[in-house]
Amino acid sequence: MDLSEILREYGSVVDDPNIAGPDRDIENDFDNIAGQLSSSSLAGGLAEAFRSDQTPPFASMLGGLFGNSNGSQQATVLNTLLSVVGPMVMQQMMGGGSGGQRQPVQQESGLGGILGSIFGGGGAAPAASRGGGLEAILGSGALGGILQGMMSQGGLRQLTPQEAAQISPEEIQALAETAQQQEPGVIDQLSGFYAEHPTLVKTLGAGALAFALGKIAQSQRD
Repeated sequence: MDLSEILREYGSVVDDPNIAGPDRDIENDFDNIAGQLSSSSLAGGLAEAFRSDQTPPFASMLGGLFGNSNGSQQATVLNTLLSVVGPMVMQQMMGGGSGGQRQPVQQESGLGGILGSIFGGGGAAPAASRGGGLEAILGSGALGGILQGMMSQGGLRQLTPQEAAQISPEEIQALAETAQQQEPGVIDQLSGFYAEHPTLVKTLGAGALAFALGKIAQSQRD
């Protein structure tokens, strides 16, 4: 089956997910399409799947992809996320204002609560009362320790594959939630990266793959 025929069959899946039923070999279809599409087309479909309310949340899907990635791939993902939220975290960790005065911790901000949980400062409510999230993970996970180490060494730097391998998918998920809030375009950056690794994209599951294929089919028609 050629590319145009496969895409034609997925063209309506965005409006009717049942079209991609249980008898459909979606992973095989994805393999066939991924080998014939440009990376930019594949990235566009993946970004649409990440943003859709018909698929799991972006942060959840990224956490799964991260868990299936190798160390070098994990480092790229982690460094991309930290390029968005890292400067803000470091600014607050180092005082965030003139004269070295610590800025007030904002109750509603995930980033604002990081310092309260890591250093016990500020007036943030306990992480448990806020439902955990990024504050709790950075307070006790490997990522919090790495960030503190970077701060003591003078600031942000590129993390190595060895360091990235210490980070759990749950920490990446929490970091991705904050990064998406701060810079929605991070989805496009990471979609472009994973479009270069279609074998990993297949681990997203049939539903997300079918949706991405449907969006690619629609874009090919336009």
